[in-house]
Amino acid sequence: MFNISYLDNNNDKQLVWQSSWGLSTRSIGAMIMVHSDDMGLVLPPKVAHTQVVIIAIEKVNEDEQNAVII
Repeated sequence: MFNISYLDNNNDKQLVWQSSWGLSTRSIGAMIMVHSDDMGLVLPPKVAHTQVVIIAIEKVNEDEQNAVII
């Protein structure tokens, strides 16, 4: 891609093997930046087919434990 080359043991010009992870890691980072807020990551339905909402309920005493329906 960048036409990077070197001279081998026989002084022949050889092209190097190259790979790029830029698109995959950058696209994941962009998705996280676009689909997150101060409360965390919210992925679009095409990426996360199952939606999960976690609600923390603090139970202080026995009466409140009986009042919470799960």
